[in-house]
Amino acid sequence: MQYLKVETAGDVRRWDSYIVAVPDDWDADAEDSDRQLRDLIALGKGKHQGTDYEGEYDPVPPDEFEVSEFEPTEAPKE
Repeated sequence: MQYLKVETAGDVRRWDSYIVAVPDDWDADAEDSDRQLRDLIALGKGKHQGTDYEGEYDPVPPDEFEVSEFEPTEAPKE
């Protein structure tokens, strides 16, 4: 098992960070790697690490987001 730090971007200038566990044979270069990460996060498989907003009074967070980047990391702290 390996862990990825995943950064996401939403429609209201919101950025979230997650740590997601993926199999050792997970292919970061696969065509659908972003979709796979998004699906894992949507299923609650990612440990939320924090949220950043561009403005102080942003609207309600979006229901949809895009994976903006990911990188290897260590397991989340319990």
